[in-house]
Amino acid sequence: GYHKRVLVEMKFSENKQHWDGIKKQLPTYQDVENIKDGIYLIIAHYAEGLKDIDELKKLAIKTGETYKINIIPVVIDASLDKPSASKIK
Repeated sequence: GYHKRVLVEMKFSENKQHWDGIKKQLPTYQDVENIKDGIYLIIAHYAEGLKDIDELKKLAIKTGETYKINIIPVVIDASLDKPSASKIK
């Protein structure tokens, strides 16, 4: 058995439909599966993809309140425009 379940929805920041994921898809999946907690994972390959993070966090709170669920936004900065850690001396 399990004690707690969490749904994870993952999108790339450059996917223009990623807003639908947090507003519609994840809440729908959580409802169907009767799961209260969800993680909305965004992977940003470019620095530009990080510019809407504050808006994403606000939307997660608003959507959670609307559907009476918890949505935790997580952002992974995978941008290529920074030095490789293995090359830093």
